[in-house]
Amino acid sequence: SLRLTALLLALAACTRPAAPASGPELLAAAHRALGVTDSIRTIWAVATVASPSGGFLARIASATDGRVRLALGEGLVAGVQGGQGWVCDSVGQVATLDSITRSVVRGHDLHMLVVAPSWLAAPTRDPDQRWGEDSVLTLRFQDELGAPLLMRLRAADSVPVGLDLVNHTGSGPREVRVRFENWREQAGVRLFRSATFEHGENRFVYSYEELAINALADSAFQPACTIPGRP
Repeated sequence: SLRLTALLLALAACTRPAAPASGPELLAAAHRALGVTDSIRTIWAVATVASPSGGFLARIASATDGRVRLALGEGLVAGVQGGQGWVCDSVGQVATLDSITRSVVRGHDLHMLVVAPSWLAAPTRDPDQRWGEDSVLTLRFQDELGAPLLMRLRAADSVPVGLDLVNHTGSGPREVRVRFENWREQAGVRLFRSATFEHGENRFVYSYEELAINALADSAFQPACTIPGRP
């Protein structure tokens, strides 16, 4: 009788559905799908941007410890260094970065958001759903202003297919969708080479012409009102 009871309990344990993966477990699965992401310390990215008002360049230097420096066209040079935000003002002097512009800087640090979102708290898991043509698993983060930042992972292989972000600038719709495409392997890691920001009726297509892993010195993140060049 005792043996039979033990056997029935063992069978029940084997047939019981596994608990769904948690947010951190899903994020770890996404990183495994991308490759050796734990080898990355810095990423340098240069993208040509096609926008409704014309083209420009975006240059992003980012580090896994949360440092970032963004040059968006000729109009915005800003970053975060040691937790402190800075921006170049209208006369070319370094000034304190406001929280709205800081959210713009973070929102452009796309590769590091996918590879090592260390500046965000651990994600929770949202219900599975459709996202365009894909069935996706959803990780819910909070951005620095407390708004939801959703990372969508393709259900078939856990590869990130995009993000849903909040536009805090007050210009245009509040919702921004970012789609990742054109994945290629580099230094053992799969990185996307195209990202499309969908903001209302507007589309901003970022085509990454340069991607360099672990090529940045600490000086790349220093506050300076110059457009950064190739590392």
